[in-house]
Amino acid sequence: MVINYDLYNIKKEQCAENQICRSFMKSLGNFIAVMVSITITLFLLNQAYAIEKAPLQLATDFALPDLSGRMVSLKDFKGKIVIVDFWATWCVPCRNTMRELSAIDKKYKNKDVVVLGISIDDPASFDNDYIKRFLKNHEVVYQILRADKNVIKDYLGVLNVKVPVMFIIDRKGRIAWKIVGFEPGVAEKHTKELLSNY
Repeated sequence: MVINYDLYNIKKEQCAENQICRSFMKSLGNFIAVMVSITITLFLLNQAYAIEKAPLQLATDFALPDLSGRMVSLKDFKGKIVIVDFWATWCVPCRNTMRELSAIDKKYKNKDVVVLGISIDDPASFDNDYIKRFLKNHEVVYQILRADKNVIKDYLGVLNVKVPVMFIIDRKGRIAWKIVGFEPGVAEKHTKELLSNY
């Protein structure tokens, strides 16, 4: 930022010797720092979190490879509550989501709740070994699949794809909730609601 000292009738070299000027410049610097911090925070909040109660439309089936190459289909989990989370290794908020989903997986696995993570990382740049190391470092315990173009188009669209995006699918295979971004406790809250409705 360029400051025009002439606006205050004080030459630049005189400012260092003037107590009022030094105090003003310090206050101005603090103000700029606060405004930058607020701007960044508002930007992150604006794109970080949104939730939709879906109109109970049937979730589109998919068949995707896990990290061992075995094909996994959504219909394999018919009659269960399925949490489908789209994520990427380069996505920082995704790591918060993954920690929470690992806890949900441990807590509700025996109550017919399935957690599926779908990585949208480009396989040409991030192979399965890289993904496995990432998951180990972040203590992810649930099943991870690799996305293809069809599942991204069906669930995320083709324009302005963002992650994390989570879909909570009820026992009848319908999308009950769509969660964009990360908000602590929301995934478990809606999972418990679906469990209590059964």
